Amino acid sequence: MNECIFSVGTLLLRVGFGGAMLVHGLQKFKLILNGGAEKWLDPIGIGAANSLYLAAFAEFACSIFVILGIFTRTSSVLLSITMFVAAFVFLKDAAWADRELAAVFLFGFIALAVLGGGDYSLSNLIFKTNSLLGNL
Repeated sequence: MNECIFSVGTLLLRVGFGGAMLVHGLQKFKLILNGGAEKWLDPIGIGAANSLYLAAFAEFACSIFVILGIFTRTSSVLLSITMFVAAFVFLKDAAWADRELAAVFLFGFIALAVLGGGDYSLSNLIFKTNSLLGNL
């Protein structure tokens, strides 16, 4: 595959999925700032506040990392785990239409975890490599 096309594709995936997820993370971050952490649900048994903090970190901070292309693989794995929990634990009794967005995000972030940040990423600029180290 043409390397330029691959890099443009990964850039589009990073900015598209990361940007869309950032909106969800910002909502959770605002909920934390407004003192709503205790009102969150506890889908994995670690406490409502902890569940919200983890989801907010993944959806907000990791989305920024994905958009910038730094620690893309690690951030995408964390986002994939978050979306798996959202689709198949948090919304387990919901209709598929209500779970579909989380599933789409799940597969998008799995793809980014496999592909890494690509050539047009901050990791590539800093580390000058597309090795595992450069795309963590």
